[in-house]
Amino acid sequence: LTILLLPGSRGEAVHNLAMMLSILERIKVKHSIEFMVALSSSFQLEQLKQVVDHLPWIVKKQDDQWLFQHTRYPVSVRVSYSFFDALHVSSVVIGLAGTANEQAMHAKRQLISFIGTGPQSTKKRFLQQHQLLSDVNPIFIDSNDPNFISKKLSDILNQRTFNWTPLSDHYQ
Repeated sequence: LTILLLPGSRGEAVHNLAMMLSILERIKVKHSIEFMVALSSSFQLEQLKQVVDHLPWIVKKQDDQWLFQHTRYPVSVRVSYSFFDALHVSSVVIGLAGTANEQAMHAKRQLISFIGTGPQSTKKRFLQQHQLLSDVNPIFIDSNDPNFISKKLSDILNQRTFNWTPLSDHYQ
């Protein structure tokens, strides 16, 4: 199972990503999960380091790719600057983004969102966004508490099966 993180591309993306990492270190799942984050090409190394400034994570380069590595748990998040490639390999999307969330829903990826740290990731915005496509069933966790979100996310990931489907040219 590959889960894609979409923290957004605006100013709040750094804080949203820090929040997402705090949640990931708390989830408890029964199976192996790979995590990726799709970032805007404007994200530079200094911003990546800023994300983990006060968290038990480090930014490191491995095999010509950046990743966030937890310092105590065997959890890592690969960084991708190619949204489509990252979306293609994922089955689930944890999204605090605008247009990228909409594209993930259109691509039939299970979208899970929660209250983030800026105007792009409010409850009102997500509930409006979730109504854009009638044939999808996004999940909204009505909280911004990492402990509560990680519990709900753990429950969702342990109770459901998420199938991967390739993206066709239609989704591009």
